[in-house]
Amino acid sequence: MNTTTRYFAGTLGAIALFVSTFIVVAALSGTPLNELALVGGLFPEPTKASLSPAEPALRIQAESRPTAEILRNQLSVLGSFQMPAKFTADAVLSLQDELRERTASLAEREEVFAQSDQALAAREKALAERWDDLSALRENLSGWEEELDQRSLELDRDEAVLDEEERRSWRALADMYAVGDAALAGARLSTFAPEEVAQILAGLDADRASELLAAMPAGRYRDFLDAYRTAIR
Repeated sequence: MNTTTRYFAGTLGAIALFVSTFIVVAALSGTPLNELALVGGLFPEPTKASLSPAEPALRIQAESRPTAEILRNQLSVLGSFQMPAKFTADAVLSLQDELRERTASLAEREEVFAQSDQALAAREKALAERWDDLSALRENLSGWEEELDQRSLELDRDEAVLDEEERRSWRALADMYAVGDAALAGARLSTFAPEEVAQILAGLDADRASELLAAMPAGRYRDFLDAYRTAIR
């Protein structure tokens, strides 16, 4: 027997099995065979005279049976043509409940993870914004520091210029004390601050400066001498 013949024979057998099962289930449920779809024409319609007194009672009994009982009978008949199930109905329901609980648990965990991801993203964004603010502040501080350094240099330069101008102004007075009575000149110079006298003496030659220092009051001689030494360095 070739493959096509085997397939054809198997198909006919399956159809015959299905039709037989269908007819048996219909007969058990009390349905008239002549009213069945597709195969009802194969069965003659029974006459009223041919019905025995027991048949109406059987039909009434079949019609009065609960639907659940009819379904159980049908399932029992169909079950005879099926392989035994691996799980019972209770086991399947238990598995369904367990799967439902696990699905709900996974959904809750997924929601928690999503919220955690959102919180981390918000924190990361806040940290990035703070980092940008700190970077901008560092740049501003760097600019301010450079500006302060520049201004400090300018102030130092201006201060040096002022100091030099002040020294020149005091040394310009040296000509007034270059000649004349040393005692009188020393008395006049002693009225100035030691730093001012030192600038005047720095504009004189060493001999004249020594002469004027000797004319200073003895109690202030050391102050004028130290200031003079600092001025001529």
